[in-house]
Amino acid sequence: MLPAWPITRPSGQVHTHSLDGRKVIFPAEALRRVVTRDGVHGRFRLTFTDAGRFIAIQRLSR
Repeated sequence: MLPAWPITRPSGQVHTHSLDGRKVIFPAEALRRVVTRDGVHGRFRLTFTDAGRFIAIQRLSR
């Protein structure tokens, strides 16, 4: 069963799953751009380089 929310590891990385079930790992620092007083809610598009490095996060819906 997939977690209902992302899990932040002590390493500063967030471990979660994409809508199609793939495992996604990205830097927790990226969430600073989308966090509100109520936390992080919604769907987001994450952009990675061809080498798999995180580039950007964009909110798609709340």
